[in-house]
Amino acid sequence: MRSTSKILAILSLIILCCLGSLDAEETGFPSPRGYINDFANLIDANDYQSINSLVMGLEQKTTAEVVVVTLKTTKPYDIQDYSVRLWERWKIGKAGKDNGVLLLVAIEDKKVWITTGYGLEGAIPDAQASKVYRDIIVPYFKKGEYSKGILAGTIALVDLAAREYNVSIDQLPALTKQYVEPVQGSSLAQFLEGLFTLIFFILFFGFRMGLFGFLLFGRGRRRGGYWYGGGLSGTSGGFGGGFGGFGGGFTGGGGAGGSW
Repeated sequence: MRSTSKILAILSLIILCCLGSLDAEETGFPSPRGYINDFANLIDANDYQSINSLVMGLEQKTTAEVVVVTLKTTKPYDIQDYSVRLWERWKIGKAGKDNGVLLLVAIEDKKVWITTGYGLEGAIPDAQASKVYRDIIVPYFKKGEYSKGILAGTIALVDLAAREYNVSIDQLPALTKQYVEPVQGSSLAQFLEGLFTLIFFILFFGFRMGLFGFLLFGRGRRRGGYWYGGGLSGTSGGFGGGFGGFGGGFTGGGGAGGSW
């Protein structure tokens, strides 16, 4: 009997240790609360409402999902690795469309990472994601304005996704003017960047479908450069409903980010 009791006790201990290890492993990957997951408490109430309005409006009009996550740290994972692991658990974007974007902030690590789904890699290529991180989010973060930086980054990502689908989002032009344009470079820098982006796409599509084919069909496909020159006109209708889970999308790990 004593022998049996010892065996049962040992088995119980092993099971408890295994369960504890699983809990410890999963603790670093929280369950989603919605499109905005401010686990580090960085976003103030007004900015939260603006972000929510933008991402909900985009999802309703395009099915694309822009998700914001703030954490204290992603350790022991590197932020890029963590973002992909989190995506695999949450399945951001719609199944078959893979049209998700994840904006991840680790405040104690002082790092930001933007990850895109397969379906939005054309609208938000790595170079464009890097621009959002470097030129829009980081200037706010360096001043300690984390809430405003997250809002500005979300505005830029929503704008790029909306342009891909050729839709307008309510409040986007006004928010862009208020939060994004002030941290943009000079007019000359924007012109040079737009020129560089145009040349890149000419070469890219020139190799893929032939330069003549690009000149015939690529004009309506060109993106980037002058993101906010004319803004998006019009407004969207109202929207409602609560968070019902993400759609089962995938990512190939595309994106960009870094420290500030």
